[in-house]
Amino acid sequence: PCSHAPLPVEQDTSHSTAMASLEGFLRKKGVKGPRPSYKKRWFALRDQNRIYYYEKKTDTAAKGFIDLKEALSVVPTEPAKKGLFLFQINTPRRIYHLQADSQSSMEYWIQGASDIIRSLASNEDVERLSALLEQANNRIQALEGQLKTSRTALEHAAKKLGVSVDELTAEGGSRAGGAAPATAASASAAAPEAAPEAEAAKTS
Repeated sequence: PCSHAPLPVEQDTSHSTAMASLEGFLRKKGVKGPRPSYKKRWFALRDQNRIYYYEKKTDTAAKGFIDLKEALSVVPTEPAKKGLFLFQINTPRRIYHLQADSQSSMEYWIQGASDIIRSLASNEDVERLSALLEQANNRIQALEGQLKTSRTALEHAAKKLGVSVDELTAEGGSRAGGAAPATAASASAAAPEAAPEAEAAKTS
């Protein structure tokens, strides 16, 4: 076969491993050269969101990794080719073309990687909602502080005018509605006009 065509891989039962570990042999299509080929690599989930791939299962130095935190989807490769079990992990930076050894192995990788992607997205949603909730609580506290300050200022004003807060706020409401005020504030405004008449009565 041509060097760029995917080759069947030997049977591997690692896909029976618990989904949380997510490891096993796959073939990965390279990106170098005019006709990139599929090469067998050992893949293993590490750091909860990265799938590292190694040349050999016993290697400690990875050749690279796929960051599932950036992944958009994991889907079978179209058009499907019978017996090749091709699928891909789509990220903004690159599309990783992979080949499993069987239908069940391919489904194991697609399901496992998709579950991790959904979990990471859910965690981001929770963090975003938590941040919004914290902002809302801070805003509420700020408004409560402003309300307390306004209430204190209103009490001082009412005390100075010799009326209750309710009377003062009621007068404010009547002014807003266009009604004529009939409170102590109106009486104090009329007091200077009555003063000369009272003084004349005393001297007569």
